[in-house]
Amino acid sequence: MKKILSILALIILLLPFASAQCPENGNTVILKAPAVSRTSSGELIGVATDFIITVAPGNGHVYVETWPLAEVDMQASARLAAQIAGKVLDVDMNKYDVFIQVKSDAPIIGGPSAGGTMTVGIIAALEGWEVRKDVMMTGMINPDGSIGPVGGILEKASAAYSVGSKLFLIPEGQRIQIIQTTEQKQIGPITQITSKAERVDVVEYARERWGLEVKEIKDIYDAVYYFTGKKIEKPSVPANLNVDTSFLKTDALNDYDKTLSYYEQVENKLKTSNMGYTTYSYLKEALNEAKSRLDEAKKTLEDGRYYTTLSLDFQARITIRHVDW
Repeated sequence: MKKILSILALIILLLPFASAQCPENGNTVILKAPAVSRTSSGELIGVATDFIITVAPGNGHVYVETWPLAEVDMQASARLAAQIAGKVLDVDMNKYDVFIQVKSDAPIIGGPSAGGTMTVGIIAALEGWEVRKDVMMTGMINPDGSIGPVGGILEKASAAYSVGSKLFLIPEGQRIQIIQTTEQKQIGPITQITSKAERVDVVEYARERWGLEVKEIKDIYDAVYYFTGKKIEKPSVPANLNVDTSFLKTDALNDYDKTLSYYEQVENKLKTSNMGYTTYSYLKEALNEAKSRLDEAKKTLEDGRYYTTLSLDFQARITIRHVDW
């Protein structure tokens, strides 16, 4: 009898902890992530984006609501983030639904750079952990849990500072940024456009200008630690974390075709324009860069790396839009 009572007592003690991990009505985590927007004058600026992430018992669905519009790769990032979170915690995500609300001042939300943030939010919601409000990060989440490179690091650091962040996390290897600066000079009837590349140390720049601490992170485990103070044990074999992204195949195929079509339209528009040689050359160089991204996207599509395809498509579209505007 005493043995039975002991077992019952143990079960009663454990039940609150099991239900607290993710209660029936779910846990909600609110984070901010930086994005890059373009002003009417063409200048790139950083803007803070709100992510409201709720995880509740369910059937494995991932719902994304965005304001304003979202690119296809935002949906892909959210779905991959949920899969990675499940792998990291060894949780069957088919037993949970994930609800993600995204609010931004940017006209179109897209790109994979919030993938890491969404993964942190889902993990924290599953575990019922608090997240620091003074931390922001940028970085795509890769199928192996590593944090991949993104663009607009300096603009995003500015966005982090503008909303009071003390710590800004960036992908490993992106501390040094190469910034292209363009100058226009009027020489009689001719407008001369020159560009040059500058190396910027983001860590030093952010500390000196804003007092913002910038840290490079390698993977989702690093990100979770800086946001929550919790350490999750890493698998002994990193490959064990890999997530199958075949569910993104249709999205990747459609997205690549649409981006390629957009590239061809803008390329034809540029060819038939009556702009001067200098401006034409500058825009043509930008289009060539977009085409390189698309060629790389095609290769990843053929290799079955569909999430990478979506990411490269997005990068190409950003450049194509710049030329189109």
